[in-house]
Amino acid sequence: MEISIPLFSTPLLISAALIGLGFLAYLYSAR
Repeated sequence: MEISIPLFSTPLLISAALIGLGFLAYLYSAR
């Protein structure tokens, strides 16, 4: 299993993390 992260997938992981955090923040503020 490859451990090193390809350069093209790094922005995808970062954007996915930001979207996840934003979604959790939206749910928390919506309460």
